Amino acid sequence: MTLLLRLSGMTLLFRMSGMTLLFRLSAMTHSPQHYGLFGLVVNNYWIGFSLLFAFELLGILLSYVFVLQNPNKKLFPLDFKGVPIHLKDDVTYTRMAALSFLYRDHRILPREKNKISFLPSARPRRSLSVIYTGENVLSKECLQAIDDIERWLTGSKGWENVSLTDKHGVIKKPNSVLRYFDGTFGSNLNDTKFANIPKILHAVYNETQLKDDLEKLISKDAIISPTIAKSTLTRSIFTISREAYPGMAAENYWEAAFAEKLVDLENNGRAGMKIYYFNEDMMFSELMKQVEKDIFLAFGSFLFILFFVLVQTQSVFITVFGIMSIIFSFMWTNYIYRVILDHTYFGIFHAMSIFIILGIGTDDLFVYYDMWRTTACMDLNTTQRRFTFCFRHASMSMLITSLTTAAAFVSNVFTPLYGICSFAVFTAILVMTNYVSAVLFFPMCVLVYHNNIARCPWPWKYFYPAPITDTAKRLQPNCIVKFFKGHFYSLISHKVFKWVFIIGCTGNGVLFAILASRLEISEKNVQFYRNGYNFQEALKLEESGFKQRLQDARLKIYIVFGLKEQDMSSCRVHDYNCLGIYRYDESLDLNPIPAQIALLNACRMLKTLDGHPNLHLAKDKRTKQNEVVCLLDNMNQFYTTHGLDSSLFKQPVNLSLPVSGIKFLNIAQVRRDLYADNVTSGDFYRFFETAVSYWLTNAYTGDYETGANFTGDVELSELLGVAHSEDSAPVVSAPHEVYGNKLRYLIIPIITRLVDGMTDFETGLAAFDAWENFTKSFMSKLPASIQGFQTTEKPAWHQFKMFKVLQESAYRGIILGTILAFLVLILATRNVILSFMATFNIILVIVTFAGCIKLLDVKISVIESINLSLVAGLSVDYVVHLSESYNHAPHTLRERKTRDMLEQMGVSVLSGAITTAGAASFMIHAQIYFFFQFGLFIMLTILLSLFYSLLWFTPLLTVIGPEEDAGSLVPLFQWIQKKWQPIQEELHAVHEEQKKMSYSRSICYDRNIS
Repeated sequence: MTLLLRLSGMTLLFRMSGMTLLFRLSAMTHSPQHYGLFGLVVNNYWIGFSLLFAFELLGILLSYVFVLQNPNKKLFPLDFKGVPIHLKDDVTYTRMAALSFLYRDHRILPREKNKISFLPSARPRRSLSVIYTGENVLSKECLQAIDDIERWLTGSKGWENVSLTDKHGVIKKPNSVLRYFDGTFGSNLNDTKFANIPKILHAVYNETQLKDDLEKLISKDAIISPTIAKSTLTRSIFTISREAYPGMAAENYWEAAFAEKLVDLENNGRAGMKIYYFNEDMMFSELMKQVEKDIFLAFGSFLFILFFVLVQTQSVFITVFGIMSIIFSFMWTNYIYRVILDHTYFGIFHAMSIFIILGIGTDDLFVYYDMWRTTACMDLNTTQRRFTFCFRHASMSMLITSLTTAAAFVSNVFTPLYGICSFAVFTAILVMTNYVSAVLFFPMCVLVYHNNIARCPWPWKYFYPAPITDTAKRLQPNCIVKFFKGHFYSLISHKVFKWVFIIGCTGNGVLFAILASRLEISEKNVQFYRNGYNFQEALKLEESGFKQRLQDARLKIYIVFGLKEQDMSSCRVHDYNCLGIYRYDESLDLNPIPAQIALLNACRMLKTLDGHPNLHLAKDKRTKQNEVVCLLDNMNQFYTTHGLDSSLFKQPVNLSLPVSGIKFLNIAQVRRDLYADNVTSGDFYRFFETAVSYWLTNAYTGDYETGANFTGDVELSELLGVAHSEDSAPVVSAPHEVYGNKLRYLIIPIITRLVDGMTDFETGLAAFDAWENFTKSFMSKLPASIQGFQTTEKPAWHQFKMFKVLQESAYRGIILGTILAFLVLILATRNVILSFMATFNIILVIVTFAGCIKLLDVKISVIESINLSLVAGLSVDYVVHLSESYNHAPHTLRERKTRDMLEQMGVSVLSGAITTAGAASFMIHAQIYFFFQFGLFIMLTILLSLFYSLLWFTPLLTVIGPEEDAGSLVPLFQWIQKKWQPIQEELHAVHEEQKKMSYSRSICYDRNIS
């Protein structure tokens, strides 16, 4: 590996050294003594071509060696299951990560096999939702079809091994409206022939609990009455256990057993119903396959660019090697990114860079080759002089556009969201690597073609005619050049039309700027598929189609005791899969009586808390108290009643909390079939945990579904976790149960009025701050043995923080991109007037693009944030080309300079726009939403950039374009140089004098020694 890195380092050093040499060459003047250096390149072009082609191939070779030496590492570590946009150093993430580890810790004693966690972020429910849509899916025909579908799907191989079972071992049926007709909820709800559908469903509606469940299965516009049962939606929910099917991971079961049947249902439907399905495991599995299909669209982009470059250059050799240089740059970039920088993530965004570089790379090729062909029409009578002129102008023009584009991506490097940061790093390197290839290798290809292949009559003449040698014909421009210098120039310089273009484009920019000011941040999760795709439509119906209870979507605040925030210090920046180290608070202990009393009082305070509007506490309609689920309250109610149980105690016993050894001994003495002698010994300590286990297991009968264990939808046994301790011992009559364990964590859920997916991030962040401050104050009043933090059931707090970062990233990208573009324009044109005009042109593109986002009713999410930050860099290309060409035009009057600019650079600008937009157009056909939207973004950016560059910037040049030295910074540079020169000479003289004095002292010193 060391040898590989040394070899790659030497290769890059050689490559950079070559680029530095050519930069120096490009900076030289036209003086004859400098032509000899360019002549060295021209006269030895075959050597240069061979060496550079070998080094281009070396990128592939080094990648192959890396794979051989590191078989466990992938050269392209593809990961399309999501975008790592976690804020790993933020408390909202470290707490969420800690919570997700609770049920992965093997030290936490397991519960029953089929138990579904109350913590969905920690132990996700493996479920499949089959959604039926139609005019009325509650008709007899549709319900019979749904019954047939459920029987068909549950008959899949291995279903009996993975399905959930009740406490009697009977396989549970899918959750659907059919359960109200098969006697599951009582004999009065039994109509398997579907003869009285309205009557049955109306009876369900009269029972509160059943009504709430039914509303999860019917559409928002559903009508249920004694005579009518109508709904446009319903669904069947199939759930499997977390245990793996023998020889197969649970997440792979759906794909293996259900995929073929579900595709048939989606394509063909049943009983006039359109059917969709959703399962998270299947969605990501399909995502991987669809990404591969959509990436294949890059081949279409490749063919389009190949054909267009072939038409423009009229050379198979130039086309093939030019496109090859772009491909080589991609391989070199991946090697630098993967091996040297040691990045381990290559996701959907990185895959999109293929389309980006195809457009940008061909733009560089056109700039150089069009300049080369232009030199044929100039008074440059040798290849050496043509190469010198072409390289000096084209390389600088390509450098400017490459720097601005790379700078736009670099502006995203500073974001803490690794998925975006790594994409920015990769694409910035790709743009500059492509520039190096275009400025080193491609000029050699042009020289080889010019000196050898262009003059060869066979076989190239069968592809395209031989080059024109007649001088008179050669000086005739092509039709596009004629258009730009003729009709187009006449139009944009017309005394009336030029003002129409300027005022019209400016007004258009102002209108879109108003629209842009109304952009909103998306509250929804990342969208993977385009609208119309099965999973996307299913998700939309799941989120907003059903008449769900509002509290299903309400955010739950968790106050967690006994758990510390996840330790992420061991995670490297590039290791996006690192989950950190989870830690328990070893001081958690509820056995002391003061701790139990304090927590009981805290629970009562939470239920009656008022006057904190930013906490958004939800009220229970029945009790008029805040919706807080406190385990100790339920436990206290149980033991208060249990102490009155005459079957156990002859006289009433006070067993209410706080639990103490004396109180619990009352139970231990009457239930000697449960506890060993260690409970009655003086050394036993874990009385609180023993009391909890006795309560939750219904005296260790294993019945988790009775009594106080349930409060609404909450399984209280999921709100705490225990592990073995020094007091742990098996229950005498039920050895599979253990008492005397140590409490590891305890959770208090609090329901809020905030709705997931419908709360804007500003409101969410204000709520987070309010809860954070409240929790700190809350914890300060509790004993040291019960401390913790607040977080959310779902990653809501983290998402709110992420949305804020996305907004900041977009603004930062726009501002930095625009500033960097202005600085590059200053360096390129050395003219303040031109730079300000071009920068305003970029601002018009940005605000129009942002306004189009609002016009399309799209909110800012991850992809939009990236797009906005890149607009400045991608929109600068054409205006930079035009500005530089205008600045170097030989005439002095602005009208003539504008015409020269259009004649020289019009074709390159138009060709670059066609190739970039053409390459991006293939992405519009992708099913992956990232690809589709990014393709649309590139096309829109290119078209807007071309529109404003030609119809606003160009007419404006004919009005206020700088003439002669107006706005030029050259006189300023010359003045600074003139002022600095005497100081420099004086400093040089002082330095020489000091050297002489030092030399004299050394002589005297030597003489004294001798």
